[in-house]
Amino acid sequence: MTLARKGLGYTQPSAEVRDRLRPEYAGNADSLTMASHVVAVHFQTVAAANIIGSRDIREKLRNKAKSDF
Repeated sequence: MTLARKGLGYTQPSAEVRDRLRPEYAGNADSLTMASHVVAVHFQTVAAANIIGSRDIREKLRNKAKSDF
């Protein structure tokens, strides 16, 4: 929940603009839902890249250890 709220804050960092636009989206959650979705996909992509990167690093270390023997 905190990540979603922070993500929305980063989407529109100006509190003044958020306050001015709030009446437009207050009754329609679609725009907030879509902004939250974009943030969630971003975090999912970063997590997947970290997993793949860790897997590649482990494989390289294994291969190096094998070649050292």
